[in-house]
Amino acid sequence: MSLKTSLLNLTNHKYNKDIDITVRKIRDKIEDYKNLSDSELLSIFNQEREKENKDKVIIFALITIAIERTLKMSPYDVQLKGGLVLADGNIAEMKTGEGKTLTSLYPIIYHACYGQVCAITVNEYLAERDELYLSPVYRFFGLKSAFNRQQSSQFIKSQIYSENDIVYGIESTFVFDWLRDQMVSSKEDKVIKKPFYFANIDEVDSVLIDNGRTPCIIGGQSDKDEFNILRVDSSVKKLKQGEDFVVDTKTRSVLLTDEGISKLEESLNVERLFDRENIYLEHLVHQSLIANYVFKLDVDYAIKDYGQGLQLVIIDQGTGRIMPDRRFNQGLHQALEAKHHDMVDIHSETITIASITLQNFFRMFDKLAGMTGTAIEESDEFMEVYGLRVIPIETNKPVVRIDNTPELYKTKEEKWDRVLELIKEYNDKQYPILVGTTSVHDSEVVSDILNRGHIKHVVLNAKQDAREAEIVAQAGKLGNITIATNMAGRGTDIILEDKDHPLVVIQTELNENGRIDRQLRGRSGRQGDKGITYAIISAEDTIFSRSSLTDVLKRIVSKQNITSKTTLRLIKELQTELSGQASVSRQNALKYDDVIREQRNKFYQSRDNILDIETLEELDKCFEKLGIKFIEKDVPDLVKFNIRKQLLLQAMDRCWVEHLDKLESLKNGIGWRAKSGNNPILIYQEEAQTLYDNFLEEIGNVIRKVSEVE
Repeated sequence: MSLKTSLLNLTNHKYNKDIDITVRKIRDKIEDYKNLSDSELLSIFNQEREKENKDKVIIFALITIAIERTLKMSPYDVQLKGGLVLADGNIAEMKTGEGKTLTSLYPIIYHACYGQVCAITVNEYLAERDELYLSPVYRFFGLKSAFNRQQSSQFIKSQIYSENDIVYGIESTFVFDWLRDQMVSSKEDKVIKKPFYFANIDEVDSVLIDNGRTPCIIGGQSDKDEFNILRVDSSVKKLKQGEDFVVDTKTRSVLLTDEGISKLEESLNVERLFDRENIYLEHLVHQSLIANYVFKLDVDYAIKDYGQGLQLVIIDQGTGRIMPDRRFNQGLHQALEAKHHDMVDIHSETITIASITLQNFFRMFDKLAGMTGTAIEESDEFMEVYGLRVIPIETNKPVVRIDNTPELYKTKEEKWDRVLELIKEYNDKQYPILVGTTSVHDSEVVSDILNRGHIKHVVLNAKQDAREAEIVAQAGKLGNITIATNMAGRGTDIILEDKDHPLVVIQTELNENGRIDRQLRGRSGRQGDKGITYAIISAEDTIFSRSSLTDVLKRIVSKQNITSKTTLRLIKELQTELSGQASVSRQNALKYDDVIREQRNKFYQSRDNILDIETLEELDKCFEKLGIKFIEKDVPDLVKFNIRKQLLLQAMDRCWVEHLDKLESLKNGIGWRAKSGNNPILIYQEEAQTLYDNFLEEIGNVIRKVSEVE
């Protein structure tokens, strides 16, 4: 055990002891208040709300009594502990079924005394459900809450943000509301009226770690036609792996050799591929290489017919869902369409108008907290990136689930035979069964196997959140067999119909991050219920192609199928290695994104400053800084003001869009520029600053082209 880990454990131990003391104080205070009327409790709450430093003991006692009176439920001590951890701005690691919904009330109400709270859930169905279910508690204290639907009108959204203390929704809803606010031409058009104060995030590891790098993008159609993507695709397809390029399966990247660069320069008729003037071509080459040699059909994407001909659609890697309404950004989708141009049409590339990663969006909040069943593995990253400490909370009742030792088979065929054997065994006894897969393809494989055996089952590949929740909720009924991707590991609880027939979870492939496996196992054995889990895997599974331990595992399993502690140890080492690689990748991405973040903050602040300008004199000072002086015309000053203000905003927005595109192209090819051994991040920082300086100059150039200036 490292010194850092030892010190962290010591600190957490002391913190937990302090929390235990605080819980006892809360219970004592509940005894003092329990006979008071609703109005008397509200009066105490309002008095506390007015104080600069709110007393958690008092507020938590009031919340507990309100829960008992409105929801007719009595929170456990572990829920009070979880609430205190969250109220302090930490992550509470609480197992599935421990009552995280009730736990969330404590930090939400406590922080609503300070500012507006965003309550983040994993899907809109749960957001709407939780807001409706918990709203009586909020109303008890005179607090207003609302569900912020993604597709609501700007008018409704404006009302939701301005009139409510607590706003529920999924993370992308809040992000896109904020992004659209950065594009308005008047401050009155912004929907978010209050600064972000506190966010309470359910399944926080999924949002901030797994999807933290995910950019939320408002896009538009590109008018670029300098290079035909088909021409680039054709050139890339002529390259030979090992000779012209190397595929790094660990990082899912492609590295060109000197020979490969020379071939592309000749094929594309350019002298130097990595010159600044070829930045867009370099970007197209990069995307085409990724499309042809990294992304796999029916793993990363699929080709489906939705009644309007074949379309290339994204497969969500976290859930296995097919997402027909989304496209890969920055030309990758177009590159994939070019790869399969004999099957699908190539659509126009989209360009980024505004974007921000989830990581950087949530770093804008004054305070964060989150809940999940699995976070301790990423505790260092949570602390370094977000300043969040992970505090494990014990279960209300002991976990009695039986986790069987993983079984490793030589081939996938042997694996599926064993999976079928287990399903038949437990289905004959009417046990509910959840079969976990890592992809839509594997879900269909299991489904086909069961169909051939005439075994009734349901496959969870639904597009509607409510349907997903319904299927998962039914998974605990006697004799039910549910096949699902990772989407079954989070969200709605699985309730057992018969406690003597526990849920059997059969995992059919390891995830690169052990957290996701723990989430899946955690669906079984909740709140002291019995539970049984299996992990049935094969040496042919995808995960074993991405590790230095692959050869070791294959040598072991080549002799015989194994079920032993050795298997378990090697699997843990494998997942630790892959999780480490993913963490390093996220850290590197953060360094790149911090450059964009800094420039984004400068640009949006400048834009807000212009929105605040109310006089023609102030506005003309902005133009003077750009070296622009207008030819004065005999028109009212108000007309001049409005025209010039919109002109400046439009020029800034147009140039910003072009700048974002250049930054993305630069980032995608920066690794190739650093082949000489230079630090790619330093190169990116220098090049990005040059591009930003050019962007500022271009604003003035655009205005000169479209206006009458001296």
